[in-house]
Amino acid sequence: MTDYLKTQSGKLAVASYRYFEAAKTIFLHTDNGRIALAPTLHLAAHGLEVLLKSALTYQGYSAAEVQADFGHDIRKMWDHPKCSKIREVALDNCANAELEALATKRLAGPPNKRPRELLAKAIVDLSIAHSKQPLPLRYASDDRKVPPPHIFIYTFLPLSEEAIHNPRNLFG
Repeated sequence: MTDYLKTQSGKLAVASYRYFEAAKTIFLHTDNGRIALAPTLHLAAHGLEVLLKSALTYQGYSAAEVQADFGHDIRKMWDHPKCSKIREVALDNCANAELEALATKRLAGPPNKRPRELLAKAIVDLSIAHSKQPLPLRYASDDRKVPPPHIFIYTFLPLSEEAIHNPRNLFG
């Protein structure tokens, strides 16, 4: 286990967990994340990016290959066959994200009745906001369409922790 945490994949898994924990902290301690929406989503986007990079490096990609082939493109990594296991687990668990956000009173309105569709669309929207716009998320802007942060925080925070402790279960 400790040897894994010294690998590129292990280091990325730990970084992912830290980004999602930071996003959750901001989300829980502001007005449903709206005051700090851009920073919350920026942290979630980085968390997801490095979690997917952890999966790819676990499965044999070098850090240089990941950077050359994917850059910061979350959707391209998400759709890659080597990320199929994490994608499957995330889509299976995203209904729990809706319920957890509801339980913490951080969900505006009732839970989404189609959480898998919400997550799939949110991944596309986050990928665009993270790396495909002239001013990505790291530059605050109120005029863009962004996904709800809870779907990423409550879906991927537990997966980032799983990546630290049981990478084989999550990455294949």
